[in-house]
Amino acid sequence: MKDFFNPYSHGFVRLAVATPLVRVGDPQYNLGATLELMQRAAREKVLLAVFPELGLSAYSCEDLFHQQALIDGAHDALRSLLAKTRALRAAALVGLPVALEGRLYNCAALVCQGRLVAGRFRPDDA
Repeated sequence: MKDFFNPYSHGFVRLAVATPLVRVGDPQYNLGATLELMQRAAREKVLLAVFPELGLSAYSCEDLFHQQALIDGAHDALRSLLAKTRALRAAALVGLPVALEGRLYNCAALVCQGRLVAGRFRPDDA
């Protein structure tokens, strides 16, 4: 018999909107805040946690978005997030700036169990 109080037994999924406290231009700090909320979501049996756009870099970076150090830092944070979430049974959409072919994009990366499920870059390039 299905557990009536389990939303998954009725074809529903549990989603979470997660808003970490972030620091502008500090992807490593933002990684920690994001990871903490992802771990909490997994403990609470959330299937997908949705984070703010540009959450790994923070949003009001303005001119910093054109500095390679911030872009590299955000990509390093994504790489670390992938490595640290292999055992988590929750997926997350996290935001970061991505430079591609001379253009800068505001992107979301779909992360699940240590893999980049969707994004315009490979995990080793992240």
